[in-house]
Amino acid sequence: MQGIAQEPLGQDELRYLKKIEEATFSGFEKLLDPATGLPVDIASVAAGDVSILPNNADYNKTSPTNIGLGFLYLILARDRGYLSQENAYQHALHMMDTLERLETYEGFLYNWYYLSNQDKKIPEVTLNRFISSLDSGNLDISLMAAGGAFQRTELSSRIDRFIANHDYYFFFNKNPNQRSSEMINVGYDEAQKIYHGADYSIFNTEARMTALVAILKNNVPESAWKKQARLLRFYTTIKNEKIPVVAAWGGSLYETLFADEIVGGYKIAPDAFQKNALQMIRIHQDKGRRISRTGIWGFSNGEVPGKNRYEMAGISEIAYNRFPGEFVTAYSSFLALRYAPQAVINNLKRMEILNPKVFNSNYGFTDSIDPKSAVINKNILSLDKGMEVLSIGNFMNSLEGKNEISDYFWKYAEEKGWEEKGQALLRGEENHPSFRALFGLLDTDVSSNGFHLPSVDLIEVRQDMGAFYEPSRANASVKLSDLEGKDHIIEIQYDVSQRYAYSGIFIHYDDLDVSKYRMLTFEVKGDEMQGYPETIKAELKYRSEYVQFDHIPLTPVWNAKRILVPKDSKIDELAFVIENATARNRPKGKIFIRSLALQ
Repeated sequence: MQGIAQEPLGQDELRYLKKIEEATFSGFEKLLDPATGLPVDIASVAAGDVSILPNNADYNKTSPTNIGLGFLYLILARDRGYLSQENAYQHALHMMDTLERLETYEGFLYNWYYLSNQDKKIPEVTLNRFISSLDSGNLDISLMAAGGAFQRTELSSRIDRFIANHDYYFFFNKNPNQRSSEMINVGYDEAQKIYHGADYSIFNTEARMTALVAILKNNVPESAWKKQARLLRFYTTIKNEKIPVVAAWGGSLYETLFADEIVGGYKIAPDAFQKNALQMIRIHQDKGRRISRTGIWGFSNGEVPGKNRYEMAGISEIAYNRFPGEFVTAYSSFLALRYAPQAVINNLKRMEILNPKVFNSNYGFTDSIDPKSAVINKNILSLDKGMEVLSIGNFMNSLEGKNEISDYFWKYAEEKGWEEKGQALLRGEENHPSFRALFGLLDTDVSSNGFHLPSVDLIEVRQDMGAFYEPSRANASVKLSDLEGKDHIIEIQYDVSQRYAYSGIFIHYDDLDVSKYRMLTFEVKGDEMQGYPETIKAELKYRSEYVQFDHIPLTPVWNAKRILVPKDSKIDELAFVIENATARNRPKGKIFIRSLALQ
């Protein structure tokens, strides 16, 4: 398997990384609950060291992903010399003891468990009785790595039995809005007895690990991997350079980089995963230069600086969904270490210049920093600290020629006879048109047909049209009129006042072939009196899969817009979506759309 040609680091840089590594591993160790061995979700660092708050139910809980990162910590702490082989193994057995006693549903863990910090007390499921396919996959793939790191032991046998109880068909084809999606559903609400209304349909996220696990175990067909969307987006830099990238759900750095710290896609299929990672890092660096005087970068989900509230974050220009966060997380930078180590070291040092309190030798970096005001948060999260441990531990091991977590994962896969199948899935991405387009090898943006049909009025050929919204969180209504001659005018009244709320309209078609057209065109404006969002998202879909999307800026006057149509495409749905993140200043209002056509 190919690696990345590392830029040489001097002794000063290596000493700096060692200092950070020691503090980071120390910080995660302090998050481990002695009674259960499991990592607590959040701990305060306001007093200068890690303080677990046992009476705070929002902090003193854990999740399958946190637990999985706990196992990865033990492997790397052993390999890096912070734990002996015996101590690491015994702690892993302690965690396994707890895991095997937790309440489950259809064999899967619930998403959250309270930690009481009391010996012999089994952690209880929180009031949120949701079973997440993504978190289940994160745990299982971490356990597989642990099985590879502690091969042919009591622990590896118990891991085998634990994973065998998880049949991911429980999540497959369960979307109540699209039962034939052939993808893995987000999860199941056991209290409400209902599956989530969405699937993990975007490839460039950590959810691809769940799809990989489910396919390797022969629980689901390969459609769970292959039908995920891999749409290409272009980011324009300060210097007006256009950088192509396979888009991530929220435009964050961790969505692109996290999975490969466990499965090693950058080594197996570098022309897909490594290239896309480098492109995403360049984009985040440019965004940092745009908004911060020190140019710090790495925009990903975390705690909002100064508010101790978790929030989605990323770069909206390359995101399927836009989220409100615009803060920097240290773990994002850690995840980029293997691709651009010198740039990461410089970035972390600039964070310390911006606010020296962002780093503490007792626990490492705090969770987040505001790139403009330099405000930091006062907590650390086992999710984010765990990703720091994972990435810096992997990187330091790679410098010393030691195994990384992905090596242990593939050892486990080889033992089970899964290696060839799994790596073939990863290598296949190098032939996908969107990844090939990163090298300019294919034109994936527009139809390459030599002729085009006359334009089509997309209102005239519709099957039906209506509004969609989350009933308890948002609202929307749609009205169709032709007040300006023969041109159809769509009026969208919306309310997305609640955080993360969304609403909009859908227009359905009967397998409309768009391959002989170059673009979707329309005019749009916001209502100056009632208000309008900064942008509206246009989505073209076919059988619930993304065909194309774009975020359209709004003004109070009519503006002509166009969206390039991918070649060889069909659509059965066109949607216009209003998101709370882009309507926070005007969460209620009205939008007008006219002249909706294929050209």
